[in-house]
Amino acid sequence: MQRFLGAALVLIPAAHLVQVSAAHADCDPSDGPCLEAEAASASAPAAPLATTPTPTTTTTPATTTTTVSASPGGQVVVVQAPPPVVVVPNPAPPPPPPVAIVAPPVPPQPAVVVKKVERFPQRVGLHAHVGFVASDDVAMGGFSGAFRFRPVPRFALDFGVGVYGGNDYYDRDRVEVPITIDGLLYVNPRSRFQFYFLGGVGLTLAHAEGPAPDGTRERDFAYAGGELGVGVEWRIGNHFALNTDIRGFIRRRIDDHATPEFIRSDGQTTDVSGGGIWTLGGTIYF
Repeated sequence: MQRFLGAALVLIPAAHLVQVSAAHADCDPSDGPCLEAEAASASAPAAPLATTPTPTTTTTPATTTTTVSASPGGQVVVVQAPPPVVVVPNPAPPPPPPVAIVAPPVPPQPAVVVKKVERFPQRVGLHAHVGFVASDDVAMGGFSGAFRFRPVPRFALDFGVGVYGGNDYYDRDRVEVPITIDGLLYVNPRSRFQFYFLGGVGLTLAHAEGPAPDGTRERDFAYAGGELGVGVEWRIGNHFALNTDIRGFIRRRIDDHATPEFIRSDGQTTDVSGGGIWTLGGTIYF
């Protein structure tokens, strides 16, 4: 477009010169006024150049037209510009469709049954203790052993046998062998310190040596009786415990000897005796 504007600026002065030359050719040389007109034309200032055209741009979707307007009396040049190049970017590819991942069905899990674990589940054990017997009739000490069967935590059975020795009512040497069956009822079987009540029955065989009021030197006795007591068991672990208790007993002679065992100073006789026993021992559970 600049080249077209430059050509227009060159052509407009050239056309003015051609017009002046044509006017000079039409005049007669002898004619004075023509000379004055020519002189006036020569002395007259040159016509002003065409003003710079004002471009007007019109944009349409297809083409762009540029119009150049000159000053009055000038020429009008219309230049058809090529349509602009519109760069249309390629659209971004659509995102891939979501892929649905279907997990295989989870088979139902069997119900888990949690079995309650007992704190002290052992059912059987071996028990042993030392004991001291004190009464008005005898004074002895000894030991006993027992097989303990505990079918439930709150209850146990002891099947025991023991040996005790000391002096009897007449200060004779005496040996006894008690055979007992005791039941133990635990108050708090889940605790470390378990309190229990004790009760049982038993049979005792005894032998005494020494002078007696009836003149005999040796004599055998047999007794049947029972005992009651209270105690505590300290469960150190699942397989071991310490025990201590106090028992009171009463018994009656059941042998076939006719002479009473006890003859008091006032002449009273009896075959019934009793006393207390303190025991200290332990139990191994398995």
